[in-house]
Amino acid sequence: MKQIKSIALITLTTLFLVIIPVISAAGIIMNDEFGKGETLIARISGNFVDPILLENIFFYREHVRISVPFNILKIKGETYLYAQLSGKEEGNYSIAVEGVSYYKDGKLVDDKIVKNFSITNNTADFSINPAVIIARESERFFIEFSNLKGNELVISVSNASKNTSSEESFFDILFGRSTKNNDNTLRAITLNPYETKRVWFIADKINESELQTLRFETENTFYEVPVYIIENTSTKDKIRKMRFEPSEINVSVVNETTRVIYFENAGEESLYNISLSVSGTLKQHINLSVSEIEELKPGSLVKIELTIYSPEEEIGTIEGQITAKTNYTLSDSATGISEERELYAYAALIINYVEPFVQLNETGNGKNRVSPEDSKLLLSKTCEEHGGKICTSDEFCNGEEKTVKDGVCCMSGECLKIEGDSSKGKIIGWTIIIILIVFVVWFFKFKYKPAKREINLLKLGSRK
Repeated sequence: MKQIKSIALITLTTLFLVIIPVISAAGIIMNDEFGKGETLIARISGNFVDPILLENIFFYREHVRISVPFNILKIKGETYLYAQLSGKEEGNYSIAVEGVSYYKDGKLVDDKIVKNFSITNNTADFSINPAVIIARESERFFIEFSNLKGNELVISVSNASKNTSSEESFFDILFGRSTKNNDNTLRAITLNPYETKRVWFIADKINESELQTLRFETENTFYEVPVYIIENTSTKDKIRKMRFEPSEINVSVVNETTRVIYFENAGEESLYNISLSVSGTLKQHINLSVSEIEELKPGSLVKIELTIYSPEEEIGTIEGQITAKTNYTLSDSATGISEERELYAYAALIINYVEPFVQLNETGNGKNRVSPEDSKLLLSKTCEEHGGKICTSDEFCNGEEKTVKDGVCCMSGECLKIEGDSSKGKIIGWTIIIILIVFVVWFFKFKYKPAKREINLLKLGSRK
């Protein structure tokens, strides 16, 4: 009997040691291979302590970090990610989750989570955007389909969910050219060569919130799109949704510049005490005109100005995000249970600091070459801020001139009235004056000289 108990104990211990690490392991679940232009869809699983944000996701080609447009959504405790691989060449790539704490083998770690993948030399038939959906019951949502080939493409559509009995309701509405069955339900989408089409769907009517899967397929490419449908009943709250427009800003900067982004309450409930922040890598480069919003009603927009500063030394590309966060209480009148929840919205920022051009400035001593660093400093301020003065069109600077933010600045010396172009000009001027004087003298001397009178001797003799 004791021997049986010992064996059972050893078996349970072994199972515990084997199963627990598997349960607590973190990983990225996705395909190992993609075609050119294909849309990447991944699911990030694990026992995470910290939420996974946009700034925690990185893409690499070999060991070099690259920029890839992507977005993330959280569904039932797991993080879903989709990314557009358009413009990426054939080769070996990887996606990494960095700077997030999670449990591994019963210990709290913040190790990188990496998944390798490759892009083949074959172009995918089509791409989609978005590739992960969250929708309210009976709510409309759309997916954009892009034909990447030079021939007409027919994409078959089906509901791949195993836990739903309402396959038909997904296909109640579609705008655009399509192929339908006899019962008038959508079964295919037809795209012209290189056409991009927005297709609208209506989420199922359900009894409780559930995750469904839409499958889009051609001969060479297929996608299984997660669609999380939220139950819409009187005991639940209305949709709370907020977003930035545009959701991505990619800007090249030489000097300080300003960009505008809009923040919208896209839900059905008013939102309160919304905080706006910039991710750590961008804090020293960007200032937001709005950092707190006390109240934002449904459908309302807030204009936000982003002032982007030039770095003193750093030249290159910096990536990060703007994050909007608010808290709200979800109450269930049927059970009397209240739950505190958080709501997030993100906008991706890519700032390319470009090196300023090398300019040639005219000075009193000839041409003076300005270094890129000095050029950037000059162009960042106005003439007045440099302590100089911009001369008018009838003035010239008798000192050093340099090009600044608002024009050519007289940095030293004074702006003097232009009296003559040069010493040569003065000589020409005086020569003209002398010629004029000679001409006048000649004119009066010879043209108006009185005629000589003849002497009359008879008259002279009569006077005596």
